Amino acid sequence: MDNSNDFGFWVPPTTAAGTGTPGYWKNHPEAWPLETITIGGRVYTVAQAIDLMLDDKSKDKTYTMFSHLVATKLNLALGTEPSCISGTVGLADAWMATYPIGSNVKGSSLAWKNGEPLAVQLDRYNNGMLCAPARD
Repeated sequence: MDNSNDFGFWVPPTTAAGTGTPGYWKNHPEAWPLETITIGGRVYTVAQAIDLMLDDKSKDKTYTMFSHLVATKLNLALGTEPSCISGTVGLADAWMATYPIGSNVKGSSLAWKNGEPLAVQLDRYNNGMLCAPARD
């Protein structure tokens, strides 16, 4: 059997370029694989999501979670390995539904005590420290 010709029917598999951080995604809108993104049950356009990611409300931890979750969902939309993060994404989405962006969640609050481990896990994924490599 000669496998040297595919006659245009076979498409080689593509691999994701690797994960990007919130900093990558907010500075590269042209790379977004989605026109809208759903966070905590709310739909945001690329421009809306980037504006929220650029808004420095570091005392309100909903902005922190939002940025990490957006980056993770964009990474997953590009085909990065989901096995180590999909459960965390679901929990972080539920957290964002309970505490929508702008809810003024303080770093010392019980809400953030529950949310911070999720944000840390999302951050680790986005930085290529879990099951998917980081972008070069």
